[in-house]
Amino acid sequence: MKKNNNKQKASILIFTLFLTMIALIAGMSIITISGLEISNSGFSGRSVQAFQVADNGLEFAMTKIGSSNASSAISSIAPFNCSGSEITRSAFAGNGIYVLTFFDDNGQQLSCTDLIGSIETIKSVGTYYKVSRAIEVNLP
Repeated sequence: MKKNNNKQKASILIFTLFLTMIALIAGMSIITISGLEISNSGFSGRSVQAFQVADNGLEFAMTKIGSSNASSAISSIAPFNCSGSEITRSAFAGNGIYVLTFFDDNGQQLSCTDLIGSIETIKSVGTYYKVSRAIEVNLP
């Protein structure tokens, strides 16, 4: 009778260990999934901010273009921030940066010395904490 009792105790111990392993695996899975969700939500927030930075750049460019003379150089939009063919400015208290690029009606990239009147398309790339989003707009 004592052998049966030992077998029964061993079976209960193995069953308990099996249930504990299943609970441990389930718990680890939940922790892993929660960590991924938190990481993804942070990325989504930065992506939205990057889009807003890009939108801020477009609004800046369109406002400046609207109030400028068509025969002025593109560099007059932001004289200290125009280099080569891009205007780069910081936004959102320095946490974001947008880069504006201008194109003519043939899709050719314009330089800072080209005229505002030749701008047909503006591309704004916003970057916020290493996440970038781009917006491109054709002017009417």
